[in-house]
Amino acid sequence: MDLRGLFEKTLQRAPYEYAADVIERKLDTHGIKLTTKQRKELVRRLQSGDPQLVRLQAWKFWDRRTVDVNPSEEDITEIEKRLEDLTNRIPDIAMAAVEDISPKMRDVLMRAWLKEGLRNQQECMKGASAEVWSIWREPLEILWLMIDLADRSAENV
Repeated sequence: MDLRGLFEKTLQRAPYEYAADVIERKLDTHGIKLTTKQRKELVRRLQSGDPQLVRLQAWKFWDRRTVDVNPSEEDITEIEKRLEDLTNRIPDIAMAAVEDISPKMRDVLMRAWLKEGLRNQQECMKGASAEVWSIWREPLEILWLMIDLADRSAENV
């Protein structure tokens, strides 16, 4: 999943997660603790808009009670404030994510560039060295001859 998709998914899920937090707090005041699986089911139900009563299976089968967890105005205001805070933090979150991903992306791009770049450079050098050799062959051979002559004449002196 790309970064943008992850942001969109998180933002779409955030209101339901915040509502689940409020419901979980209300249940906690009644002594009911949600398991991870039950919390996921609650969020799924909230996302689907299913208005049915949520039944939580407990190990105390004899304790069948109904708990009202309708959100109050304060709860709704809290959810709205948390969503607004999240929305305001999006640029900072995006920058942090980019800063976190940047070195990894640079390494991946550098490896790919080195692999391709070296291959292209070697191909260019093969052609360039052949061209350079064809142009400079005679002057270089003369230079080598002169160096060899100078070296031999220095030995005789």
